Amino acid sequence: MLLETLTSLLAAAALAAAPYNPGTAAKGVWIYDLSDSSGPVPSTWASLAYDTKHHELYVTDRSDGSVGVFNDAGMEVYRFGADEELGTIVDVAPLEEGDLAVLASQKGRPVLWRCNFRGERKARISMDKLPPEFANGFFPDRAVARGKRLYLAERGAMKVAVLGLDGAVEETHDFFHQLELDKLKSARGGIPAMQAFNVDEAGNILFTVAPMFRAFIISPSGSVTSFGERGGSPGRFNVVGGITRDSSGRLIIGDVLRCVVMVFTPDLEFRGEFGGRGWGPGDLIAPLDVAFGNGLVFVSQSARRGVSVYRLTVQEPTAPPAAAPAPAAAR
Repeated sequence: MLLETLTSLLAAAALAAAPYNPGTAAKGVWIYDLSDSSGPVPSTWASLAYDTKHHELYVTDRSDGSVGVFNDAGMEVYRFGADEELGTIVDVAPLEEGDLAVLASQKGRPVLWRCNFRGERKARISMDKLPPEFANGFFPDRAVARGKRLYLAERGAMKVAVLGLDGAVEETHDFFHQLELDKLKSARGGIPAMQAFNVDEAGNILFTVAPMFRAFIISPSGSVTSFGERGGSPGRFNVVGGITRDSSGRLIIGDVLRCVVMVFTPDLEFRGEFGGRGWGPGDLIAPLDVAFGNGLVFVSQSARRGVSVYRLTVQEPTAPPAAAPAPAAAR
């Protein structure tokens, strides 16, 4: 995935810059902030993972390594993480069987556990089978589970390892070099790194790169799609943040600086955005991670603002009425 391959794919940016059609709209209506019995639960730039089977959201607060479990009403039902043998939790990935893959840091090294839904250890998942040249210095800070596969990403290095649930290595990726971003960094300024990482239900790897003002989609076959346009107007990226998909395949992407969440069709056409900078209900302060589940969009924020929850509605365009037939010519 050579530089010229990437360069040719950058033409997809035109899709994101296409003019917004006011006849279609995506809206997020704020419904609540995640709370417990004493009120909204504070956190800063928490990592989010939605369990589609049990309709629960796992919120990893990296400031203290704790994980809050929230039900569909936005109330915390459980919290775990104070376990020295588990380590300091970095991220959590719900598995299909109801267990969790828990990524943690222990004595300065990454460890991966299989836990029950309450965060109690069941088994350690080995990371020792990674190729030595890849494993050297690999310290993942994001974990996503899709089917029987675990995706571990070190966002700063743009490295991704794909493991089976037994730790068997299925794939490794070094996107910084595979996409030849090292050749672009001098022109863009700074070293590109993943701002956010995710994987959709079809196995497409999703990530954003803030210094490049772009979002990337890597298909299971390895094809690359990249899009985004720098700017402060609707549908453009300023400091692009979290990325996920909804149940219809739409991309939901946050912008940290513009304080909005944008919605794009599967064909990368902009449909609308919601949020906006402010301290009131439904406003956002530097949103980073986003997650989707059961028609809801979850958005983690800075400044101890916790996680806000919106109900997503999308009005699709209606076909224009058919033109009346032209009158027959007079004889």
